[in-house]
Amino acid sequence: MIKNGDFMSRLLSTLSLVAGLAIGGALQRLDNKLNPTTGIRAWSSPTTGRRASPRRNGKILLFVHGTFSRSESITDSLNSTAHGREFFAKARQTYDQIITFDHPTLSVSPVLNAIDLARHLSGAQGKIDVICHSRGGLVVRWWVEALLDDP
Repeated sequence: MIKNGDFMSRLLSTLSLVAGLAIGGALQRLDNKLNPTTGIRAWSSPTTGRRASPRRNGKILLFVHGTFSRSESITDSLNSTAHGREFFAKARQTYDQIITFDHPTLSVSPVLNAIDLARHLSGAQGKIDVICHSRGGLVVRWWVEALLDDP
């Protein structure tokens, strides 16, 4: 015989699990809508473009976006002003490659995003400068402090 308290405890535990799965699924669908393409993409004027692999050598400029965002949010904002366009013109002269990292921001932990970023950048041996915003800063911090051999 199941005691009333045991039954309620099991019922609440089951409902909590089901609700968690539903919320997780909803967050994943929202992430997929915000960032249908994840990973490294090459920046090309005026927006981010095709999937790319980081250069093995040379100077790289990396953009990492924040929560509820994607790389185009950063690059489009910069391209909408004269100062932003001037910045990109100078960046094209300074860097051998400009790339962005698109990642899920709601359904995946920043630590897991950092592991994915590290995987994508594992072959890059040159200098990488990073511009990040909001949660992108958490991803980059995990990458630099926990996953790089020589930050």
